[in-house]
Amino acid sequence: MCAIPGVAVAEEVVSRFVLSGNLDSRSANRALLELPVVLHGDLGFRHDLTLRLVKQEIINAWDWSVWTSDATIPLPNPIAFGVLLFDQDGRPILLPDFVPGLNVLFGNGAPPFMAERAVPVMLDRVTGHPGNTTLRVLPRAIPREPTRTPTRTPLASVTATPVSGSSISGC
Repeated sequence: MCAIPGVAVAEEVVSRFVLSGNLDSRSANRALLELPVVLHGDLGFRHDLTLRLVKQEIINAWDWSVWTSDATIPLPNPIAFGVLLFDQDGRPILLPDFVPGLNVLFGNGAPPFMAERAVPVMLDRVTGHPGNTTLRVLPRAIPREPTRTPTRTPLASVTATPVSGSSISGC
């Protein structure tokens, strides 16, 4: 395993994930990057998620998905997924006014993060240039209207390390 420069490590109050950095366009086909995500629901319980990025073959694009083994999240894996496609200049190609949302149901009585309460996954600050992979999640607080009084503010933290045996450039 190797470290990726510019990785956010501290747990901070967030209610959306703003992905920032570069995904190396020269990465090997099917290269895999995993980012552990800690999400706290309205009841304050910790829920471990994993954001996976897999380099597509031939084109400058990465499949992204969110997975969990948390027994209190009764959803099939992956619980969210999509494609991050880059143009010839390495800029992300995104649908106008579309922000992928992470919908999370909880089996512990906590209100779900669904529909208007879904956790937005912002991908517009990621580039696909040749060069080292440097990926981090920037915290951006957005006030939430809980469905009942939470015992904790929703928290999320992200650190990034490539999967053992992956072939992310720069490692």
